[in-house]
Amino acid sequence: MTVRYWGILLATLFLWSCGTTEETQTESVEYYQILGEAQGTTYSIIYEAGKIDPIEVKSSVDSILSAYDLQNSIYKPGSLISLLNDSWESSFSLDSFPENNYFQTCFNVSKEVHQLTDGAFNPAVYPLVSYWGFHKADFNYEPDSLEIKNLLKLIDFSNSNFRLENDAIVRSNPESKIDFNALAQGHSVDVLANYLEDLGSENYMIELGGEIKCKGNNPDKNLWRVGIDKPIENSDPGENGFQFIASLTNISLATSGNYRKYYEIDGQKYSHTIDPITGYPAKQNLLSVTVLSPDCVYADAFATAFMVMGLESSLNFIHNHEELGLHAYFIYDENGAIQTKMTEGFEKFMLQ
Repeated sequence: MTVRYWGILLATLFLWSCGTTEETQTESVEYYQILGEAQGTTYSIIYEAGKIDPIEVKSSVDSILSAYDLQNSIYKPGSLISLLNDSWESSFSLDSFPENNYFQTCFNVSKEVHQLTDGAFNPAVYPLVSYWGFHKADFNYEPDSLEIKNLLKLIDFSNSNFRLENDAIVRSNPESKIDFNALAQGHSVDVLANYLEDLGSENYMIELGGEIKCKGNNPDKNLWRVGIDKPIENSDPGENGFQFIASLTNISLATSGNYRKYYEIDGQKYSHTIDPITGYPAKQNLLSVTVLSPDCVYADAFATAFMVMGLESSLNFIHNHEELGLHAYFIYDENGAIQTKMTEGFEKFMLQ
């Protein structure tokens, strides 16, 4: 049974200094934890109290996430992105949405990652995601190859078909649609982090739907600790222990995996990650990938892209783009045996 607590949890946490033979209580420091629901999932924020009023923070966080949905939620009929997708205009003006900065950031980051990954990351894959039934959890067990071929014509996210120009989204094909689900939660975490830092917060951990950003230290003056689940099919988060514990500060983390969300047809497993090249769910032996990045929006986006690209291509990409500051931990299946591989230097983020 999962128990969720709502509202604000106020707690005074005592710091302990751990020695080899004894534990000594030191100063007490007050941290607040704020819990809530957003974007079809839950969020948790832990931060050092200082002079920041937790009641005000809880209210502001909920307001920020609500405003975010009004721009980027495909599940809200009146959101900016929903109106764009429903429009038949080749040029969709953003003027009626003066608050469109979240949308524009996701669009621009999507463009950047799409170009860097040669199309492996593609928010215009929306029509295929809908066709396969992922948006409504109603998997299409009888896909039509001709229909998929036709839908592939709609998912062109190149500048010739999809671009931001003079505060308008210009499409050469008005039937093309976009979906920021592959990076919006990571971006939301960055937005909340900016809010806390504007208030002067220097120690916090923000988690939304499994996407995480940490700054400073946790209540016991250590780095923040985050458990990465073992890739066990049909398991709940944390049910079977952790693959490893990450020790983090001043960095973001996102994990993407296929071992919980998949469907099976004639013995073939189909993941929830669509390959924009084939139009079919990605067929890779990757079970999950955990990506570390300075910004959570990039950790989220690249975690999705790497599930499409596969192990070796992802490793080569990270090696050839050191300027991005990415680190990754891959869990994959090799002839029925679970194997792991990490990028050089990732071990420094693992709790020994």
